[in-house]
Amino acid sequence: MTQAEQALIEALYRKEISREEFLAQFPLNVAQHPEYLVQLLRRAYQEQSAEDVDYALMISHLAPGVPVGLTAILGELVVVDWHYMHENIVHWLQALQDPVSIDPLYQAAIEIPDLNCYGNYTIAVQATYALHDIGTEEAKEKLTLLAGSAIPAIRTAATYQLQRLSS
Repeated sequence: MTQAEQALIEALYRKEISREEFLAQFPLNVAQHPEYLVQLLRRAYQEQSAEDVDYALMISHLAPGVPVGLTAILGELVVVDWHYMHENIVHWLQALQDPVSIDPLYQAAIEIPDLNCYGNYTIAVQATYALHDIGTEEAKEKLTLLAGSAIPAIRTAATYQLQRLSS
């Protein structure tokens, strides 16, 4: 992403320009071409640009609906450790409720403990909420595995989500 594109996103984020001004000035109108958001995230992934992941997610609300491939690229991003947007990505995946994200959410809960800051395992706990909201049998199986975790915060969160699914 160019510095000019980043500056436009920052101006939109700080409400220095309107949505309409942003869409008119940004290289491709994300509201008319939601697939561009997926392209931005894919490029950020390929270049391992944490900054570009952040910028792309900052304009994600401009894309109407769910662009094809969004769940897949978010699933790829949630399990790598070179960026800092894991919590936002887990929230996105929770909102999308796409069964495609079950394995990445499970992996995020168990494989990136360094990102679960201060021992509270925020990302892992949020992943249990996302798995609950997906609610398929496969999601329940992953919650059952997480309920057997040696880490109390993960075990408690997964057990709670399983109980919610049972009631």
